[in-house]
Amino acid sequence: MTKIKKSTNKRPKIDKKLEDDCIVPSPLPPDVAGDFVLEEDEKGQEDVLGYMSREAPDCNVKHLEKIKSEKVLGTRFNVWDVLTDNRRWWVISSPMNLYSQEHFPSLDYTLSFHIGLTTRVAARDRTSFSNEEMFALAWRKWAQATEAYDQAEEPEEYQAVGMRCREALLSFIGEAKNSVLFPSGPKAPKSGDFDGWTELIVNHWASGSGSKDLRSYIINNARCVWKYVNWLTHATNANRYEAEIAVDATENIFNGFITTYIRHTHGLPGRCSDCGSYKLFSHYIEEEQAYQPYCSACGWEGEIEKKPD
Repeated sequence: MTKIKKSTNKRPKIDKKLEDDCIVPSPLPPDVAGDFVLEEDEKGQEDVLGYMSREAPDCNVKHLEKIKSEKVLGTRFNVWDVLTDNRRWWVISSPMNLYSQEHFPSLDYTLSFHIGLTTRVAARDRTSFSNEEMFALAWRKWAQATEAYDQAEEPEEYQAVGMRCREALLSFIGEAKNSVLFPSGPKAPKSGDFDGWTELIVNHWASGSGSKDLRSYIINNARCVWKYVNWLTHATNANRYEAEIAVDATENIFNGFITTYIRHTHGLPGRCSDCGSYKLFSHYIEEEQAYQPYCSACGWEGEIEKKPD
């Protein structure tokens, strides 16, 4: 019978030289760390590198890696950790901007700051219209309605808010009908026929059987808003809440009109010809000074859209 030796629970002797050799390896050099990233976004990397070369030309990128992607209110925000030879940055897309990690050490805070900043810029751009820009007059009249609402205290002043919203809606229709050719003469609605012009314009912007429900939604909403602001104009007991509803409803229908217009002028969202995904993006090719569309779902690449000479 084989005897089993009892354990002495003593630590075996280890050669001092071997013990000294068991050390934690030194970090990988930044310029080779990218070789060990499993999921790479090559097109995104090219965009970030091009952006860094334009916005921080004194920084040489050693390593970059996409570490977060979050969709907020329909917009995709990609966050990149960019290590250069003299500083470390966050680069956040849509639109792209860079933030020093020395001043913005928290990623979540930086992303929240970026979203807030871009939202404010978009809101400012939306209400900053030039005389030549389409729908500028309508937006200015709507802005006057909001100012009147802020200052109003008496029923007559709240009625005036309804009047300004009414003028804004008519201005929008006036500008919109001039963007396309509509029938003139006896068949054309009168200039003050908001409902008639709305139906003509929306039917033109959202034509086709596939847009039936969209047309119905925009037209019916517009009619309801028009009826409401006209009521407010004559409401002898108008109050602050009813005026606020008029201002908000007018803005909402403007946004609905404009989104339908953009859909008409820009066409439906593009889909990948290979897999049918809507995840189509474009990245800037520095050598060509042009953009190339690509699908992030399947890797499809489209033709480079070169600028005309």
